[in-house]
Amino acid sequence: VKMRMDAFYVELNNNPNATGYLINYGTPREIAKREKQLRDAIRFRNYDATRITFVNGGNRGNGEVIKTLLFIVPAGSEPPKP
Repeated sequence: VKMRMDAFYVELNNNPNATGYLINYGTPREIAKREKQLRDAIRFRNYDATRITFVNGGNRGNGEVIKTLLFIVPAGSEPPKP
């Protein structure tokens, strides 16, 4: 997770006016666990957490395990929807 967040923040820092969106899918328990894991990775690397928006995508109900999608959205663009 830390390596994935490193790569994400490199791209986010290349776009200083952009916002990062992290959409988590799964059960409420899985989503809470994943979000904590991502927040810990952000805090561990001292990244700017204010540039990230977490979105609860809910449970797709298709038997799929937890899934996280990462998006970089330029300023003025529509944010992604789950």
